[in-house]
Amino acid sequence: MLFVIIATSIVELAPKAKHLALIPLITAFAFSAQLSSAIKSQREYEDFVFDMVSRDIISHPNVKLIGTIGQVNINERARLLMDNKPLIGYFLSPASEFLVSFQLINKGLPKTLHGYGDEQSNKNKLAYIVGKGINPFSSNKDYSLYFFDNEVIVSLGDNKN
Repeated sequence: MLFVIIATSIVELAPKAKHLALIPLITAFAFSAQLSSAIKSQREYEDFVFDMVSRDIISHPNVKLIGTIGQVNINERARLLMDNKPLIGYFLSPASEFLVSFQLINKGLPKTLHGYGDEQSNKNKLAYIVGKGINPFSSNKDYSLYFFDNEVIVSLGDNKN
């Protein structure tokens, strides 16, 4: 909006320099395009991560409950755009427990606990599992899956628990 006001005042004050009015508008459109690209890239990455998580959990027998902790990492492409335009970081919101629970339900895992209110309980369960020396049955840079007592805890992102 500020760029539009600047562009309008340039046209009003200096009609011969009306082409200069395009510079603020181009800047606004370029930022908007980069922001849109970063958000789209992040959502596609999250969908990919949830597909992998659901595939790993579905292949594991006897799962009664699924809990989540952490948040999805920021996609590398979105990170590059954030490095170029730091303001983009304020608009990106990687999925955390609340959104992750709904995404996993949508991926065919109805036994997923809702993320709100269960965060601390899930963190305590994970600490207990790790304390017993149980390793994740599936782990990579995006998530780790822990199974104990017919329950899976999905630890997203760079959680160092």
